[in-house]
Amino acid sequence: MPAAKLLSPAPHHAATVDSNESPLSNPVAPPRIQLKEVADSSDCPLLADGFESFEALLNDYLASLTPRQHARMVGLDHLLDWLIERADSRAALLADILEGSPIACAALDQRLRHLHFQHLAAGNATLLGQLDLGCSLTLFSNPITICSLTRIVDEHANDEPDLIVCFPVGNTTCLARLSTSLAALLSHIQQAGSLTLDQLLLRQPSAPLDELLASLRELTTAGLLALSA
Repeated sequence: MPAAKLLSPAPHHAATVDSNESPLSNPVAPPRIQLKEVADSSDCPLLADGFESFEALLNDYLASLTPRQHARMVGLDHLLDWLIERADSRAALLADILEGSPIACAALDQRLRHLHFQHLAAGNATLLGQLDLGCSLTLFSNPITICSLTRIVDEHANDEPDLIVCFPVGNTTCLARLSTSLAALLSHIQQAGSLTLDQLLLRQPSAPLDELLASLRELTTAGLLALSA
């Protein structure tokens, strides 16, 4: 397993995009898009009264969770149960969205998963020193990533393409260049959503422990992983 290197940001002038991976290599005419003016909450449930402070509500919900709940219970269904327990009037609005508004539901779910990850990532600096064999930490992958395979043209170039990853860290959008081994490790964790270190070791028994831990620390420091106790 080669040593993993994380380089961020990748220089824009140094990257050429693999024509097999990029849709820009075969440009097509832009699609015809018909825009519809959203007039009221009957067209978009997120405009209903009570949802103007939904961002604050999501943050309050996340702040109320225990570490064990963070690992197992975050989601719109659990949020609905939490609202019902609090007798919050927005429970009915959320129930309607879950029942009949798949686009609004997907938007809320994506926002909740993003805020959940950022909430956990805020504790990375504290927990990173605990990331070692036998720890009880859970690894979460950043739910929002945009990836592209590239070949970097510089004096350190090799025959293997690198993975360029664009992802949010707080209110900032970051760009990272991952080696093949780091990209494979990140993909493995993304497929699971979250894993404990012991679970990851069971899935990758041949990986040298010191290199695996170093790679996890690099991904966590970059903002691609978050830790939960």
